Amino acid sequence: MNATCDQAKAEVGNGVAAALRAVDCTANELTGAAFGRLFAPGGAMGPTLTILLAIFIALFGIALLLGRTNLSIKSLVPRMMTLGLVLTFATSWA
Repeated sequence: MNATCDQAKAEVGNGVAAALRAVDCTANELTGAAFGRLFAPGGAMGPTLTILLAIFIALFGIALLLGRTNLSIKSLVPRMMTLGLVLTFATSWA
């Protein structure tokens, strides 16, 4: 915990505003720590997202081989844009 949160926690008994500041500071720290454990280098979600991406590409390839989907710009662009945006926002949110 940082000094700002420690000071906010010490002032919790001084009213609702001070209590809300302490809760907000604690929530920000916990959220940051959880996000860091998940998405920081060496985090748990990096390999998971890589595996899910590989499975998605494999299933898309199998669907192409079996003729269950077509490979046109009209169908490919939204799928790849969605995939790219999800991976970008999930792995590089600052």
